[in-house]
Amino acid sequence: MDVPALKAGANAALGEKGASIAQDAVDIARDILPGARVTVAVGGNSIKVEASLFGVGPLSGSRIERTYTRHPDGTLEVHHDYFSLPAAAQGKGHASRMMANSLEAYERNGVHEITTLANINVGGYAWAKQGFNAASPAAFYDAVRIRIERTSHSKAELLFGLPSLSAERREQLKAGVRAAGSTGPSWLAAQPEGKRLLMGSQWNARIDLRQPWGREIARNIISKAKSKKKS
Repeated sequence: MDVPALKAGANAALGEKGASIAQDAVDIARDILPGARVTVAVGGNSIKVEASLFGVGPLSGSRIERTYTRHPDGTLEVHHDYFSLPAAAQGKGHASRMMANSLEAYERNGVHEITTLANINVGGYAWAKQGFNAASPAAFYDAVRIRIERTSHSKAELLFGLPSLSAERREQLKAGVRAAGSTGPSWLAAQPEGKRLLMGSQWNARIDLRQPWGREIARNIISKAKSKKKS
């Protein structure tokens, strides 16, 4: 990102580190998707970075979208709008490497909060497994309660792709999610039935990097990604 006007626009939107934030986002996208078309759009108090790769190869069809916003109270938020990889490229470490690189950049540039809508098939489980909290514990509970209650059906596997659970186990799961509050997603992800209950769910996820718990989650994600790279 070497256009002076674009750098100035990013600084105007996000503050003195705006250009650095935008450059890091572009570099991370190009690291994961070599040869991708990357665009940076500046508007008001936010910038949107989009990367897409088309052509041949296992990564063709991949897309990344992120929006960085400086709120009136000074909070700097990055929203992970969209991320998709072709089936052939999944499970190869691309997503975990990008997340780790992103978190290091967020710490370097003073990002306060990461948010996303956890959905699109695997997202409801993937974000929970990584340790993201529910932005609204009540909304998360409502989202998964419906799926838990569907397991009461004798043909839950056939109708919903969910296991059939006893009334006692359903109540245990609902009580556990309620008691966990904002950490309900990670609590449920750790349960034997958690992955199947969370797959296909939709909820708003967040990490607050100003808080010790948020920084710990970020460090864990970075550490795991680096361990995978060494192995």
